[in-house]
Amino acid sequence: CCHADAEQSGKDIDWGIEAMEAVVPSIMTRDLREVERLWGNALAAVSGCLRGMFRAAPGKELICSDYSAIEAVVIAAIAGEEWRMEVFRTHGMIYEMSAAKIMSLPFEDFVKHKKETGQHHPMRKKVGKIAELAGGFGGGVGAYKRFGADKFMSDDEIQSTVTSWRVASPMIAGVSPYDGSRGPMGLWHGLEDAAHAAVRNVGQCFSYRGIAYQVQDAVLYCRLLSGRTLTYIRPLLRVGETPWGSPTDILSFEGVMTPKVGMSGGGKWCRMDTWYGQLVENVVQATARDILTYNLPRLEAAGYPVVLHVHDEVVSEVPEGYGSVEEFEQIMGTAPPWAADWPIKAAGGWRGNRYRKD
Repeated sequence: CCHADAEQSGKDIDWGIEAMEAVVPSIMTRDLREVERLWGNALAAVSGCLRGMFRAAPGKELICSDYSAIEAVVIAAIAGEEWRMEVFRTHGMIYEMSAAKIMSLPFEDFVKHKKETGQHHPMRKKVGKIAELAGGFGGGVGAYKRFGADKFMSDDEIQSTVTSWRVASPMIAGVSPYDGSRGPMGLWHGLEDAAHAAVRNVGQCFSYRGIAYQVQDAVLYCRLLSGRTLTYIRPLLRVGETPWGSPTDILSFEGVMTPKVGMSGGGKWCRMDTWYGQLVENVVQATARDILTYNLPRLEAAGYPVVLHVHDEVVSEVPEGYGSVEEFEQIMGTAPPWAADWPIKAAGGWRGNRYRKD
């Protein structure tokens, strides 16, 4: 690992195990000038080393893997978006397939480009990846820009991509194939309509594709496919306006606002608005969590004690040479009974002495 010069911020370094092990001796001198001379920004250097500070005990190793596109699989499965499910059952190239549908290009062009050049088709990142990251929970132009779409497209081109993604995924977005307006029922509006109906009709249960909402004792409960419930305290509906000025019903509830970096008001009990994108996000992420927690005890029972899990990633600490990454991933990829036909997979795993992000 090469030393950075004094001009380097530290953010440009690939913070793998080798870099971390090279930087640590400098930090241990507690000499700020020396750290900055070798590595540039000292704070960035320390931050870059943090992940690798987690290490296995003597005589043991860490085994780690994560789920493949788990949120994309979950939203497709709950919505019943069959072409997406088929992608995950087969080649798994969702960015390429999404870009092909948005751009009206043959999927085979993406496969051919990779085979002939060894590189991904440029539209995979510029269109497919950004659309998949930003689109699933109702994101519009602003959300696409947060994922870097404005580096490749104008606002009009981004809006066209937003509409095309939604038209290509009608079971999720529920939009008209003609102009992108609200069309047949999809997951976004199906969950929102069920939640609104439950608030209007206290005590009655309303559901969409197995996700059920009901208000009891001033709490809106959302029952997931796993049977676990999410709660929204003291829900209310009021008449408001969409960003484009149309009247709409707005659902709100009480809770603790999550603190956000650089913004005030976090960590306080308050009334918060929610909308279909957030309701879907809540359901999808909670369902992905239920898949993970279903398999944690199974890993433990197979001799893989779990010492850490981060989002969709699981880390176990085992005796050196015990088990295998393949077995670990096979256990992780076991679908719960309520998701028996979902294409759940864990891949890209590793084993080693220090924690890392591959």
